[in-house]
Amino acid sequence: RTFTTALLHFCALLHPLCSMSATKRKASSDGDGHVSQRTKLDAPFSSQLEDLEQKILKSMDNLKAMRSSGRQATEDYQKTVVATSMLLVELKLLLRAGVMKVKEAADSVEKVKQQVDVRHLELQNLLSEKVHLQKDIKRCQLFRSRDEEFHLAPVEEFFAAHPETKDELRNDPHKLRLARLDWELRERQRLSKDLEALRTKKDQLSKANSVMATQIDDIPAQLSRLLEAVKPIETALGVGDSPLFGSESSALLLPRPLYVLFAHAAAYIDSFDTNKTIQVKVEGNPEAARQALLDSFAQPSDEPDAAAAAAPARTTATASAMDVDGGEKRRDSRVIKPERLKKPHPLSVHMSVKCDDNVTLALVFHHFPLLNLVTVKHSLSSSPSSLVPSDLLGNLYPGDTGTACPDAATDMLLDDPSIPSLDTLLHKMGRPYCWAQTVCGLSVTTPAVSADLRLERRALVQVLQDIREKVNALHGLGAQLSVLTATATPTAVPCTDSEDARRNFFPLQPSSVLASFQPRTSKTSSQAYRAVFKQGSASRSDSKQPGLTAEIEVPPEYPHKLPKFTLRFNHIDYDNNIKEMERELNYFGSELREKLPVNQLFGNLLRRAQMCFDVFVHSEELESGTAKPNDLIPRATRGPDRIRPFRFDAKFGKFDFRGGPPA
Repeated sequence: RTFTTALLHFCALLHPLCSMSATKRKASSDGDGHVSQRTKLDAPFSSQLEDLEQKILKSMDNLKAMRSSGRQATEDYQKTVVATSMLLVELKLLLRAGVMKVKEAADSVEKVKQQVDVRHLELQNLLSEKVHLQKDIKRCQLFRSRDEEFHLAPVEEFFAAHPETKDELRNDPHKLRLARLDWELRERQRLSKDLEALRTKKDQLSKANSVMATQIDDIPAQLSRLLEAVKPIETALGVGDSPLFGSESSALLLPRPLYVLFAHAAAYIDSFDTNKTIQVKVEGNPEAARQALLDSFAQPSDEPDAAAAAAPARTTATASAMDVDGGEKRRDSRVIKPERLKKPHPLSVHMSVKCDDNVTLALVFHHFPLLNLVTVKHSLSSSPSSLVPSDLLGNLYPGDTGTACPDAATDMLLDDPSIPSLDTLLHKMGRPYCWAQTVCGLSVTTPAVSADLRLERRALVQVLQDIREKVNALHGLGAQLSVLTATATPTAVPCTDSEDARRNFFPLQPSSVLASFQPRTSKTSSQAYRAVFKQGSASRSDSKQPGLTAEIEVPPEYPHKLPKFTLRFNHIDYDNNIKEMERELNYFGSELREKLPVNQLFGNLLRRAQMCFDVFVHSEELESGTAKPNDLIPRATRGPDRIRPFRFDAKFGKFDFRGGPPA
């Protein structure tokens, strides 16, 4: 019984493992006829052990009871022993099955463990591969291609050069990048070839410059020998005594632009100015000019003054240059101070020009070396009327006011915030007119001066003629304005009173009077005046009396640009003849400027306005029948607009109609 109890306890210990294995086994036949035992083993192992334990204990108790009662020899006792033995066999069978189940469970656990180890190893491999892939991805993300270091041309420029690829490459950034790189490579190869060609040309020019520099250095000695050789000829011809170009003259110390001006003026005076209407001389400090000339020769070529003197048009406040070898722009730290920019050359050229009515115009030319500009300052011996602008030389040519810089390089220099404006630099030293740069041989990059003047070999002669014409015109304008504004009611118009003018331009005796002439305020740079013409006496104030009001604007370009007349009738609201009268004055008024004295142009235009008004009134009288036809106005009107004959035909001696529609 003790052994049986211990065996039962051991089986109880195997119960958990056996129960786990029993739940996973499939029912199957063992093939040996032990179907009942295997069927029992398929039952839950715990219930089998409990039942078997109860049976064995009960059988053992029965045997003990029979033994104590002395029935060992009975048949029941033998049957009970056999039954107990069978129960023990069954217990042994159950124990063996439990051991097999434990072994199967251990094998199954080992197999699952191996699978777990394999999966764990695969997981570690995948994690390691993931780390390597992440490193590769990061390396790819941080990778910078060489093409990203290049500054490619903009996409718009590429498409402008290759418009046929725009639709194809617009939506494909990769192909677009490749195409741009290919084009950039071809362009850089082409530019590299151009650079090599320019370097070769630069070397050739440097060699040529060296040869020319050697020849230039030898020029003073050659000139000295030439002057010595021509002295006998000068003595024989009597041309060597000119005070303008003597060996001791200050003209030899002038800067190149002023020397060009002085040489042209002196040549014109010697050759054409027989009446001595022009005088030219050099003023200033010759010693300071000589010292400046010596300093410019002694100065190293890498200093700012030498660079500015050699190429003043390329001077900047912080001079920049292009490094041809490196192809990159470098900034020069050398700075030109504003005080030096506004310092003119010690010498200047003074020119006096005699005009009509004993008026003398004095011109003073200054040269600013670092700005590469020539300025002009003027003054008159007798000032015109205060109604005439003081800037007589402004707008000598259309747009040339002298307030803008005529050179583009100097204009870029003045854009630097550290440098004062042009007016500040040239304070009280005149204005840099474009025509002044032209007559001094400097380049003009603004279109203010006409191409004819820039290409004219006798530019100085033309400029002097234009100056005389403008001064005479403005002086005459001032005199006429003084007469017109002297009284409150001027009755006569100051104009050219000659037989030729009366015969060809003003044949009609005035029937109207100039009732008033007054200056008025203008919103533009032009000078504005108002003139009122009336028929009959100027003192009459009848509202029905025919009258004409003329609003006159004299532009700064006068006399090259005619004054603008705006007319209106006082006795009627509007008439189509106003346009025709304005055309006679604003367009065909150039006839008066070309054929009559220009100093009386303003008065002649007023006289024509008065004559047109008289023709209009007289033709109205002819049309209404209150006046008789005459030889001057044979026909009063023409066309549906009833246009009056405002043009006087001097050939036939009558007023006629102009062709074409009104302007």
